[in-house]
Amino acid sequence: MKLFNSIDLHKKSQLYLFAIVLVSVLILVNVFVSKYRVRWDLTENEKFSLSSKTREVLSLINEPIDIIAFIKKGSATGKQVENLLKEYEYSSDFINVDIIDPQKKPSLARKYKIEQFNTIIIKKGKKSRTLKHENLFLFGKVPGDMSFRGEHAISRAILDLITQREAVIYFLMGHGEGSIMWEYSEVRDYLMGEGYSPKKLQLSVEGKVPDDAGLIIEVGPEKDITPKEREIIEKYLEAGGRLLFLNNPGRELREWNRIFEKYGIRVDNNLVVDPERGFFMDVLSPVALTKHHATTKHILDKNLAVVFPFTSSVSRTDETPDDIRIYSLFVTSSSSWGETDLKAQKVSKDEEDIPGPLYLGFALEKVTQEDKTEPFAVVLGCSAFIGEEALKLEGNLEYFINTVNWLVSSENTLFIEPKRQTVSTVMLIPRDIKVLFLTTVVIVPLAVVLLGVMIWWRRKNL
Repeated sequence: MKLFNSIDLHKKSQLYLFAIVLVSVLILVNVFVSKYRVRWDLTENEKFSLSSKTREVLSLINEPIDIIAFIKKGSATGKQVENLLKEYEYSSDFINVDIIDPQKKPSLARKYKIEQFNTIIIKKGKKSRTLKHENLFLFGKVPGDMSFRGEHAISRAILDLITQREAVIYFLMGHGEGSIMWEYSEVRDYLMGEGYSPKKLQLSVEGKVPDDAGLIIEVGPEKDITPKEREIIEKYLEAGGRLLFLNNPGRELREWNRIFEKYGIRVDNNLVVDPERGFFMDVLSPVALTKHHATTKHILDKNLAVVFPFTSSVSRTDETPDDIRIYSLFVTSSSSWGETDLKAQKVSKDEEDIPGPLYLGFALEKVTQEDKTEPFAVVLGCSAFIGEEALKLEGNLEYFINTVNWLVSSENTLFIEPKRQTVSTVMLIPRDIKVLFLTTVVIVPLAVVLLGVMIWWRRKNL
């Protein structure tokens, strides 16, 4: 009897010892995990990992940064934004993230003037940046093909707040251009999300280009500038200023061309017709062939194109200054032409028209004293490609913002490659479907049932 008692006592002591060791190990594991964070991202494109560039930005933070995200619960894009923000909060003790569903807290959404889901407000002290859905996502040519550029947008906004960078972009006014408050409000909002400060500039009132101008943009003028305004712009460019010019076809722009001709190009007074490469057979909306350049690199990498509704051509002159490098950006097909009769009810090619292929834009770079080049100007024959109806077509939006980034290019420029989110599909032939059905519906369940019967039978006969 004593022998059995000693055996039972020995078994109980072993059981208690095992329980103590197990609890101790669990405690040690929890302490280790809380102190040393170890994570693995096994997704194909490292969707849940921050890039090395972002980690460099986060290492510069020495003050609290609050991130307020207005996200619709349950949405796929909202979940993607939320997961990314958790990575930021996880990677820096200075970042505090607050996820808010505007449908559940409408008063808070009204306080921050939230108009759409996936809006992020990043605050550092009294300064803030607002990122909208368009700053976070870019859509490709195929339904379901989407690039998530949230890390780029958020990291750039944080960097701007840390360094107090505020690149000012001036839109010229006073010549019938569309307003950045109305016709180009989406462009304005997008630029603000990228960390820029878009402002209006009327040269006839100001008398000069402000000293804080990182770039001046002329979008679709109805009238030409005056000789005095031309002199102001020439002085600004000679001093190292930068220009983005988007033409509005059908206008004679002699003063503007006097500026451009000094650098080896001119804007033609015509309307490009391209029967071979029209957007959905619209001959007045060419989808031009894209040439390799820093401004076009990202859309070429993604196999995107730019649609130019109602565009003129831009041509080179006979002479180019020694300190200027000219790069063609877009070219139409050989069957295109530049229609010179802009009052005609129906376009048709005749002897007076300019035969294709035609250039739709050029990028100009200035040679520095160190034999290097730096951005100087981009001149395009079309302004409608950033209008409300065309901005989201193909690669229009991405090309525009890449061009602005290239022209402004500063020491704080940051680019993080967007992460593609594509819909993966599997094409199955009838044989594959039959094998898949037999395996998952018949063989595997039957194997589980047979294994269960075998185990039951063996236990019954013990």
